[in-house]
Amino acid sequence: MSKLKTAAIILVSVAVLWLGQEVFIPLVLSFMMAMLLSGPVRRMERWHFPRVVAATIAVVVAFGAMAFIGYLVGNQVYTLASDLEKYQGEIVRKVSTLRGTGPGVMDKVESTLQKVEAAASTNQPSTEPASQPTTQPATQATFTVTHGVPVRTDPAPATKPADAEIDKPSGSRQNPLYAYIMPGQPSPLRTLSSYIGIALSPLATAGLVIVFVFFILLEREDIRDRAIRLVSNGQYTLTTTAVDDGVDRIIRYIRAQAIVNGTYGLAVALGLWLIGLTLGGGMTFPSFLLWGLLGAVLRFVPYIGPWVAAAFPITLSIAAYNGFSVAVAVIAMFLVIELLSNNIMEPILYGSTTGLSVMALLVSAVFWTWLWGPVGLLLSTPLTVVMMVVGRYVPGLGFLEVLLGDKPAMTPPERVYQRLLAGDEDEALAVAEEYAKDHTLKETFDDVLLPALSMSERDAGQGTLNDERRTMVLQGTRRIIEELGENPAAPAAVKTGDTPAATKDVTPTGVRVAVLPAHDEADALAGVMLNRLLRDSGVETLNLTQHALASEMVEQVRTFDPHVVFVSSTPPAAVSHVRYLLRRMRGGLPVEKLAIGVWSATSDVETLKNRLELKSAVISTSLGGAIEQIRQMTEQDRVDIRKQREVVGA
Repeated sequence: MSKLKTAAIILVSVAVLWLGQEVFIPLVLSFMMAMLLSGPVRRMERWHFPRVVAATIAVVVAFGAMAFIGYLVGNQVYTLASDLEKYQGEIVRKVSTLRGTGPGVMDKVESTLQKVEAAASTNQPSTEPASQPTTQPATQATFTVTHGVPVRTDPAPATKPADAEIDKPSGSRQNPLYAYIMPGQPSPLRTLSSYIGIALSPLATAGLVIVFVFFILLEREDIRDRAIRLVSNGQYTLTTTAVDDGVDRIIRYIRAQAIVNGTYGLAVALGLWLIGLTLGGGMTFPSFLLWGLLGAVLRFVPYIGPWVAAAFPITLSIAAYNGFSVAVAVIAMFLVIELLSNNIMEPILYGSTTGLSVMALLVSAVFWTWLWGPVGLLLSTPLTVVMMVVGRYVPGLGFLEVLLGDKPAMTPPERVYQRLLAGDEDEALAVAEEYAKDHTLKETFDDVLLPALSMSERDAGQGTLNDERRTMVLQGTRRIIEELGENPAAPAAVKTGDTPAATKDVTPTGVRVAVLPAHDEADALAGVMLNRLLRDSGVETLNLTQHALASEMVEQVRTFDPHVVFVSSTPPAAVSHVRYLLRRMRGGLPVEKLAIGVWSATSDVETLKNRLELKSAVISTSLGGAIEQIRQMTEQDRVDIRKQREVVGA
């Protein structure tokens, strides 16, 4: 699927969802509710309830509970609206108290605004002609609105004599005329129709959802079969796996979210009620059930939703109670509940419930709210889970899983290589150290650093990695090897010709291994990693660099007299480099003692042996495999060395 075609499909899908929201919103709500109620319905069917009875009980209980909560909240809203005027005096008193403590910010702002307004009115040029005669000073009328009626507050003009000519009213910029239009009273029928129109839309949506949920529960297997048949294109295994994965994630998320948000809202309502009884002088906190439900609903908005919900009761606590003790208690209560919910409830219930990243949750909440309003906010996470699952199982939409999933976009070796390409050695080291926390040094070398080296060699062979960046990558890799292999008992890096003893806390075995790079610095760095692991196992090593000539290597190997000679090579040109080194050495290395490492190779060992034309050679593709093969090759040597030591000791 081309990128242009994919973009066109996405744009068309978004447009269809926006234009058809009146149809899609009830359907999506119905399927979400049906998935949530399918578990209780199945359980009742196992108890030998008929499906119709089980579905009816589930729908009636679920929507009856919602209606009851809505009734309680409606009463709370009505009570709050009736009591708002009582809180006005307390707000004014507290503001006056704050203003009376000294010249605050509001006083300074108000004074500044008054000065700016006075300067603007003084400097404003006159719009009347300069030569116009003035018979008497103009008096600007001042009005105030009382109970919706304008009342003149400036001194009334002197009464004219009865026989004086009455001038027609005229207005100007200096002496404007004021008009007040009294709104007409709507007819009772129009008022009734407006209220019916407001209530009809949500009631109709609720009715559709109830009907849809009931019939989806009745026909859930048939609907599932039709959906799979429609989209599977014959790939029933893949489609069934995708459907099961998506449904399971959504059900687990909805259940976990319902438990977390429900307990959060209950704790908020109970906490506000207790604060009102204890610190509020026995006065019940206004509309505490409303704030509990609002906290539960707004908690669907990641991170910012709980604090938006907390702003309302905090503001109300300032307005409804004397002093600030209740407000401080409310703030402390929200902090404690939020900490307990984030650090105890969510880790236990969520875990890896959705598989979505934090950024995906935030962006999806904004997107679906923009598309479908408040309902989209509530459905944002389940709908995004569906998108992520589609991206996981549909090859052409794999980018959705990368954008939305919580798994890292790149593997550890890719991240290390990318950081080294960017010249960020510290971040590359941090990635490797993070991996090393849960893995051994051998696994870190094999799983992270060797693949990163292979990537650099592949890009260099293809001409996409210039010499400067390649040098930067190799230097960064050497630093990571030294940092990870740092040991106070022995240096991590080994120079040409050095034959250090094994680490002090490891018993020397007496086995000697010479490690030779096949061609360049990447091969030498892999040899440094192997050298480090061998020394940790008590093996004495000779680690040569890529700067040594073939003749020099042969001479140093003969002097060292190793039990095994190991040639280190990194793909993609590993085979050709090994063959070239062996030809240059012209039989200087005994084949029975020869082992070869072709790190992170994709070909099997037999294919590599055929390409090297060395049927009897020992070939490894990982450092762990190389350590094991060296151990097997030197098993008899270890026995002989042990016997010699026993004889000398005797």
